[in-house]
Order: sequence, then C-alpha cells, then structure tokens
Amino acid sequence: MRWWVVRAGAGLLLLAVAAVGVGAAGFLLPGAVHVGVDETLPVSPERVFPLLVSVDGIRTWWTTPGSADGPPIPLHVVALDGPTIGRGTGVGFAAEASGEPFERWRLTEARAGRRVEYDVDFGVFVVHRVLTLTPVPDGTLVRWTEEGFVENPLVRWVVWLEGTESAEANFRGALRQLAVAAAARPEPVSVAVTFDDLPYQTEGRRPTAPPERWGPVTDSILTHLREAAVPAAVFANGDACAEAPTLVPRWRAAGATIGNHTATHVPIDRTPPEAWAADVTRSHDTLVAQSGGPVAWFRYPYLRQGDDLETVLAAEKVLTSLGERNAPVTVATAEWYLAQRYDAATTDAEREVLTEAYLTTTSDDVAAAVALTTALRPTPAPQILLLHVNQLEADHLGDLLVRLAADGVRFVALDDALRDPIYAEPTEPSPAGLSWLVRLRPEGPDPFGAREEELARRFPTPP
Repeated sequence: MRWWVVRAGAGLLLLAVAAVGVGAAGFLLPGAVHVGVDETLPVSPERVFPLLVSVDGIRTWWTTPGSADGPPIPLHVVALDGPTIGRGTGVGFAAEASGEPFERWRLTEARAGRRVEYDVDFGVFVVHRVLTLTPVPDGTLVRWTEEGFVENPLVRWVVWLEGTESAEANFRGALRQLAVAAAARPEPVSVAVTFDDLPYQTEGRRPTAPPERWGPVTDSILTHLREAAVPAAVFANGDACAEAPTLVPRWRAAGATIGNHTATHVPIDRTPPEAWAADVTRSHDTLVAQSGGPVAWFRYPYLRQGDDLETVLAAEKVLTSLGERNAPVTVATAEWYLAQRYDAATTDAEREVLTEAYLTTTSDDVAAAVALTTALRPTPAPQILLLHVNQLEADHLGDLLVRLAADGVRFVALDDALRDPIYAEPTEPSPAGLSWLVRLRPEGPDPFGAREEELARRFPTPP
C-alpha cells in the first residue's frame, strides 16, 4: 500500500514538474498576437460600414467563430452595456440564449465609412481588432488585423500550437458572410455636407463666439472631415472672415468648396435691395481674394430667398453678375438651435443630452428628406445637409458622420449633388426659410419646421 502511495506521489510530482516546465517554457514563447487578412468584397463601403458599427448589423454576419470550412455555429448576439450603435457599443456572443457571453466586443473607434476598431475579450486574453475599408473599382478592400499580447504562459502554448491559419480562415469566412449581408442592404443615400456661417454661427450680424475660438473650431471640424474622407462646402460671411483671414484658406487647402453667405448675414427680405446687393458683392470679393479661386455658390441667410417674384429675380440678377448660383438645402435641420443651447450649457450632462438630440434628429431629418423626395419623384435625389460652424460640430461632427454612415449615407461633393435636375426645378416665392423640397411642394408637410418647434419645446431658451 505504501509503495502505491509513494508511486502515486512520485507521479504527481512528475506531473507538477512537467506543468511547471511547460509553464516556464510558455514564457519563452512569443506573447504577441498579430493576425491579418486582406479581402476585396464586391460591395461598396457604404453598404459594408453600417454592419460594423451596431449590434443589429454585427449579428447579420458574425455567426461562425469556428472553422470557416465547417457548418455555421448558431450564436446568440446580445447587447452589453452602452449604446447599440457607434462608439462604446458592446456586443456579446453566447452559444445559448441564456448563456454567459464567451466573446465580448467593444467598439472603441469609428471613422465614417472608413475604419472601425474593437477591443475583443476572449476571456483568457484581449486583442485589438481593426477593420479598414478602402474603395476600389470592384468594391471594397477590407483589411482585418488583430493585435494583442498573451500574459498566461499556458494560453501562449494554445495560441502557438493553433497558429494563425485557423484565425485567418475564420476572418475570410466572416468577410464572405459580411459581403452577402451588405449586398442585401438598400442603395446608399447620397448626401452633400455643407456648413453655414464661417467663421462661427451667427446671430444678427455677428458670430456668437469670440474670435479666439474661431480657429480651433475650424481646425477641429476639418480634422473630422479629413479622418472620414468626407467632402464639404462652407458658406462664409465675408466681413467676419476679413477679421480672421487665415480661415478661408484653411478650408480651401482642405479641399472644401467655398461659398458666399453675404458679408454680414443679412436676410434679403429685411434689407433694401441696393444694400443687399452691396453686401453680397463685398463678401464675394473678400472670399475670392482669400481663397485664391472662384466662388461659384451662394447660400441665402436663414434660407429666405425673397417673398415676392420681383425680389427673387433681382437677387438672381445680382448673383449671376458675380458668377454665383443659389445652393439650396434639402435637409433643413434645426442643428443651429441645439448648438445655441450647447454653447449655453453649463454641465456635461446637459451637453450629452443635446449631443444625442443632435445625432438623432439629424439622422431623422435625412430620412424625412428622402421621404419628401420620394413623394416628388420615383427616383432618388442627392440630399444637401445644412450644418453650421460651431462648437457642437467641432466636438461631435465625427460622431454625426458615423451615425449617418451607419444609416447608409454616401457622402458626395456639393457640385455633384447640384447637378441633379431637381435643383433646377422652379419654386414659388415664400417669406419663410424652407427646405428646397418643401418649396417644390408647398402644399405638403414641412417636417423640418415641425422639428424646430419640437426642439424649442424640449430645450426652451432661458428667460
């Protein structure tokens, strides 16, 4: 009996020594994890991106965590704490509906239509996953990479023995499923992004922020646009830009279209015709000199274009003499109102509520513009989105671009959008500042006016 005890003890000791040896050897194995694949999908980035940034999107394609050659493994996708779309979104994968997730993703970064990053927790180690999307002639080149470091020496053995072949095959299988899911999405909606009131959102005839804030706001907005590779147009007030002569060149150097927004933000229906023409001309001259190029587009302040035919025709004559054309708006957001409240907010909590309202209502307003277009004609039209140069955009434009890209938006240049025949159709004069789509169908609904009233009730102006 004692002999068996001694033998068993010796066996356990040998096993312990072996385990220690395996563990010690594991420390000698490389702990870094680096896996990557490139795959071209026969679908556009605008169809792929929405499936990468939301819980509902991810569940359509990430269904096979095992070998891509084997049958699909049913997974239950659950939303973790946080939002269900955009940065901070958490996704868990469980084998059973009531089971604990064995794999957890957290969306840590997104750039509209171009890049998504996740932290992926496998329980025994964490990797950073990056998917970049590059448009190519036959679709989208997707580069999938994972980087991490395995602390546990025993897990290092598992990673070393498995190698990268299985993971790469799994990624390629998931990308094939992603292509199928993306092809089933609707055609992207084309949207041109435009900003009014350079150098800063204006009330009356003056920007509502002091000059020392103008430059940082411009730089932040341009950074958001550059990172997402989104073209933009900016409509500038010439007199204020004359006080900050470096701003227009910065926008021009970033590839933006420069447009005229009058010198002092004067509405045409409240200004004598000669004074209005002089104001527009002075702004045109300033902007041409600062940009070093032609200024071909004009945006009416407050979107008011004249309340009678005589005023409308006189304004068009002034613009024609300068080589400018009206650049109307279809998505007439009330973002300007939220930006006013954002500037006046005193707490982070207030700003968070206003930011979510900005993201949600702008997304809804694009959808409303698409619905109005559908009522006007059977084919889609490129939309023109109205934003302003302000702190809200400086802080959160990147989040908005992600939200719109998640809706399936394709960002286009203003010049390209305005080639659509819908922008050459005649409209009736109106005293109100209206979306071009509402002007084309004045007897129909005005969802943008209703939105402005809704936001005024939710976020009243302080007495």
